[in-house]
Amino acid sequence: MSPTNEDKHREAYASAEAEVRALEPSSIAARCGMRWQGEVLALADDAALTDDAALADEAAPAGSTSSGGDAAPSEATGTLTFQALGTATSLTWPALSFDAVHPVLHNFAWQLIALHYIRMATGRRPGTDWVTYRELPDGLFYANTITREVEQPLARLFATDPEGFRRAALALGGTEIDVADVAVAFHPLPHVPVVFALWVEDEEFPAKMSVLYEREGAANLPLQDLRILADMLGAALKRAAGPQGRR
Repeated sequence: MSPTNEDKHREAYASAEAEVRALEPSSIAARCGMRWQGEVLALADDAALTDDAALADEAAPAGSTSSGGDAAPSEATGTLTFQALGTATSLTWPALSFDAVHPVLHNFAWQLIALHYIRMATGRRPGTDWVTYRELPDGLFYANTITREVEQPLARLFATDPEGFRRAALALGGTEIDVADVAVAFHPLPHVPVVFALWVEDEEFPAKMSVLYEREGAANLPLQDLRILADMLGAALKRAAGPQGRR
């Protein structure tokens, strides 16, 4: 029997978890814009532990050092905390259990994307080099899907209602920026801004909505994940618009 989509999703998630668990959590925090809070274990005999560590150092080959960096697995336990869509979010280690307050983040897709981010994030902070999906490497493949399923429906919905768009976007945890008549940046992950930019309808031109990515921030995720984030945020904007968004 061929694997179902559910089986494939489960396998993809398990694979992503395994890749993340092979990393060192404090290095993840530094690279991904997160905070690592390790748990302090209660030890019955601190002196004995110190003696064991000293003996281990004496037995180590000359010139050897303890391994560090992102590639070293860790036996630590604790929590990675970060902001997602303006809300406090956490990931327990090593269970990799998410605790997200924002309702948009309560789904399998975002959690898988977050694991991809933890594995891929470059550590470089995004700037202001805003580009459309089609301007990203290999972005032409899904660009028309984003235009048809996300940008055009939102342009029609908010064509003459920029204040309605602003209210809906800010209520979802966005931050207004100055790149269009109304534009709001969302941060579904710390270094991955996604902008929804609205140019309102006038006598000469129809309304236009563009989903924009910051070029450096887009390097933190696979291309397909960036498309899924556009879908998720676009759907949330429609819901936030109320009854008119469900037409």
